[in-house]
Amino acid sequence: MFKRAQGLDVVHVPYQALAAAIDDLARGDVHLLFGTSGSVVPAIQGRRLGALAVAGPRRPPALREVLAEPETVRFLETNGSEPFPTGAPEFGQLLASESDRWARFVRETGLTAD
Repeated sequence: MFKRAQGLDVVHVPYQALAAAIDDLARGDVHLLFGTSGSVVPAIQGRRLGALAVAGPRRPPALREVLAEPETVRFLETNGSEPFPTGAPEFGQLLASESDRWARFVRETGLTAD
C-alpha cells in the first residue's frame, strides 16, 4: 500500500531478524524500514537511523522531540515532506481514512491472505 500510494519503485526484502534490517538500513543497503519502536528506538537515539513517522496513537516518549530538531525538519523538507505533529483526534481520522484506503486497495488488486 505504501509503495502504491507514494508511487515508489521499491522491492520488499524479507528479513529473518529486524537487527539485520536495521544494520542494512544504517549502511544504506536498503532505503526504508517499517519496524517496531522497541527495536528501532535505540538505533534512532544512537543516530544510526532517523524516524519519519509512527503508526500508533501517539509518539513514543523517546521520539517525541525529533520533529522539533532542525536537522529533522531540514531532512523532511529537502526530501519533499514536512513535519506534521498531530494529536489523537486527527490521528484517529487518519486511521479511519487509511482503513478505507486499505480496503479499497485490497478490493482493487484482488489481494488475499495466504
